[in-house]
Amino acid sequence: MAPDSDCKLLNKWQGPGVVKEVRSVNSYLIDLGDSGARHIHANKIRRFVARVNGCAVVNDADANFGRVVTPANVDVSDLPSARIEGAKLEHLDAQQSQQLLQLLDEFADRFSDKPGLCDATVHRIRTTSDFVPRQMRPDRVSDKFKPEVDRQIAELLKMGLIRPSDRSMASRIVCVAKRDGVVRLAVDYRYLNKYAVGDAYPMTTIDEVVRSVGHGSFISTFDAKSGYRQLCVAPEDRWLTSFVTHHGLYEWVRMRFGLKNAGATFVRAVRTVLQPIRTFSSSCIDDMAVGSCNWRNHLSHVRQFLIIMRAAGITLNLAKCEFAKSQVKFLGRIVGSGTLHPDPERVEEVIDFNAFVDEFDARHHNRKLTLH
Repeated sequence: MAPDSDCKLLNKWQGPGVVKEVRSVNSYLIDLGDSGARHIHANKIRRFVARVNGCAVVNDADANFGRVVTPANVDVSDLPSARIEGAKLEHLDAQQSQQLLQLLDEFADRFSDKPGLCDATVHRIRTTSDFVPRQMRPDRVSDKFKPEVDRQIAELLKMGLIRPSDRSMASRIVCVAKRDGVVRLAVDYRYLNKYAVGDAYPMTTIDEVVRSVGHGSFISTFDAKSGYRQLCVAPEDRWLTSFVTHHGLYEWVRMRFGLKNAGATFVRAVRTVLQPIRTFSSSCIDDMAVGSCNWRNHLSHVRQFLIIMRAAGITLNLAKCEFAKSQVKFLGRIVGSGTLHPDPERVEEVIDFNAFVDEFDARHHNRKLTLH
């Protein structure tokens, strides 16, 4: 282990090297190849074990220089190095991949399947003077969906995202059946949003992202896990989020998608959190990016980003994160290494849609001619 040149408080593994001479019980002469030979204390070195099947391995029998300690309450199978797909790092060499995985494992608590809790701001709901609370009757839910609705309500209560309500406001729930069979529970906030006062906080533009990270040769993107749910609704405004089901009335403790100004609140929170590292990071809603000109800086920048995420209480969705790429997909664009152009997949979708419209118009026109 040696101090990083960009920050003397950060250490990283170097090598591998070859032990040339034992100078004392705890002092060794190490040949580091092109970097020359150095006298290094035993506390700073560990026996090198080659990577096996792309994974970093430490031999259990290697007790000469201490032991590797798994962080408390963290299952080894939950570490990012065990969960991340190998294809996501195939653009990196073996040393870079190992360094990145070690860094991510240090912040394993940030890559969680549960939303964190960020206190950078709270979501406030301001209504116009003519707003009158409205108690809507629950929509009829299909018997097929009722067990799933009950399960999701119980899960939200257990996680502390909602709580029972006894207030004079009630919006309806809507069950959205997706193609994969999953039922998404939504709330119809159209009445509330009609009387909600708008938030003029500006949203991020693609130009801002390019200025911050677009020129980097290494770019990592991070997705907040259920981002809106990581912010609280102001206690005095929670009753306005109440929704009614076939079994009761509940209100949101955390911010809910569908509420007016929710996007502006989340952008404000993320910008506040990223303010100290704004020179190499940017965000758009719940998508965040870190860009650096070289590998060493990128490791340092990603570490600073994760430190800030930990301090802010924000958790990240590992499956949707990308690491240290020369170009990444961001806001429907390909950004990185000083380039900016449309995402080819999005362009192809537009072309396919236009072709569908043309075919539909042609068929409709021919049908008209046949009828005449």
